[in-house]
Amino acid sequence: MLTLTEARHMAAEIVVDTLTVHWPEALKDIRVQWNPRLTATAGRATYREGLVELSTQILPAAGPEAVHTVVVHELAHLRAYARYGAAGTGHGRHWCATMRSFGVAPDRCHEFFQLPSVVEATGRPLHACRKCGHVSSMSPARIKRIDRYYHKGCGGDLRVLSARERRDWLDQ
Repeated sequence: MLTLTEARHMAAEIVVDTLTVHWPEALKDIRVQWNPRLTATAGRATYREGLVELSTQILPAAGPEAVHTVVVHELAHLRAYARYGAAGTGHGRHWCATMRSFGVAPDRCHEFFQLPSVVEATGRPLHACRKCGHVSSMSPARIKRIDRYYHKGCGGDLRVLSARERRDWLDQ
């Protein structure tokens, strides 16, 4: 877990280092902002504005590796868009190629919301699989419709954890 100041410094270094090596002409154009409203995603890129937004809640709680992964991920979005236009949006082949050119595996899924520090920082509700007991978090909007979801690992139904069960899980 990092302080917000540590996460900001780390992100700034990653942006400068990545752009200096892989896309130096963008150093003056790319902007990075920290957004406290990002609670369902760790970061996002706004293509036309050359903007990377990072979550003030998720990234410090997720730690240094998460900061690196998310910053490079979002920079790859901007680079793929700059190079390929609309064909470079999303997580398609152009984004994957850009990630690889940045020296990072093109993964787009992460396990940040499985970390107790992130769950606690964001206040996300927890649910458990009735079949295998796996505990995970879910957005507040989805938790209201938990009966529509199942555990992808074993296919079991999900249930919302009680306040006591949540505290116990966070204290592990």
